[in-house]
Amino acid sequence: MVLNRDMSPTRIVFLVRSLEAGGAEYQLSLLAEHLDPEKFQVSVVCFYPTGNYIERLEQRGIRVYSLDKKGRWEVFRFFFRLVACMRRLNPEVIHSFMGPPNILAVLLRPFLPKLKIVWGVRNSAMSFADYDFTWRMTFRAERFLFRWTNSLVVNSDSGKAFLAETGFNLKKISSVANGIDTEKFQFNPSNREERRRQMGIDENTKLIALVARFDSKKDHKCFLQAAAQLSERRSDVRFLCTGTQGRIAINSLKEFSASLGLGEKVIWSGHEKNVSALLSAVDVLTSSSAYGEGFPNIVAEAMAVGVATVVTDVGDSARIVGDLGQVVPPKNPAALAEAWDAALQKPDTEALVMRENRRARIVDKFSIEKMVKNTEKIYQAL
Repeated sequence: MVLNRDMSPTRIVFLVRSLEAGGAEYQLSLLAEHLDPEKFQVSVVCFYPTGNYIERLEQRGIRVYSLDKKGRWEVFRFFFRLVACMRRLNPEVIHSFMGPPNILAVLLRPFLPKLKIVWGVRNSAMSFADYDFTWRMTFRAERFLFRWTNSLVVNSDSGKAFLAETGFNLKKISSVANGIDTEKFQFNPSNREERRRQMGIDENTKLIALVARFDSKKDHKCFLQAAAQLSERRSDVRFLCTGTQGRIAINSLKEFSASLGLGEKVIWSGHEKNVSALLSAVDVLTSSSAYGEGFPNIVAEAMAVGVATVVTDVGDSARIVGDLGQVVPPKNPAALAEAWDAALQKPDTEALVMRENRRARIVDKFSIEKMVKNTEKIYQAL
């Protein structure tokens, strides 16, 4: 039997720079895996051939195509490969994620005139002074080219407000919060015991963690300054900094930590493959970001595990924690240290109830199902 075209799935291509570990890349993979296959036929096209999520997607039957970009400045040959790939896939909708992929999605329109274009933006207000000129140029190009898109999806209310303030047409912008895999992220006492043993931490020691890319917007220096202040009043705390390499050299942060007299109190680690297991070992999870956050996954993931959270009031962090976490101003180490101290002084009976309430909040408000359902509505509206 030949299917009526109206019954065939909508062909969607996700366009992204890479599938390396990152919040946007993880959310892309969750969305690709959970879209209704009877309604949507999904492919992923990435600039570069490496990434933590390629194998995961392919195991779930999602085709991933790499354009094998040779480097930052390979432009024309790379664009021709992109056009050829898109003509083969012939998508009805292209959903691009961040910066250059967003720009290229619009530039594809002359070659695929019926194409519907959805942009993905994951930031709130950025401080471009900390980045090279290409970031400012990219943002200006996005603001100019936005008129040729059909829709723009942000993952935070703060991101939507920032775009509206900077001249984007609010009518084409939708806010869809990230989805959290609450089956994966839940407290496991065995993981807690094992991971703390590996780090040399006993149960009487409190562990405060910053799980974030080593990037200026994450403000590791504020975290370390707060750590030094808390260490002056408490001897039972250790601090963990773990994440992928970004624009800040880890060695420079280690030197800064040493200058504050923190010494062995700080545990340094690279990319963490099993974040859910690590979070069970943590007593307080912190987001110390100074700017630019949209929806920080790690905050919601920590709450799904039941971990106490102390966050700066950047992006949607305050919205995520609600009244179940502590929110402090950015760039304020003293306020961060005070909030940590308060979180660690909760009685055990109260802490157990709070653990359950934190998880319930994430299950209720930030499920994968809600994220997928709200995104499907945007596609269908096109």
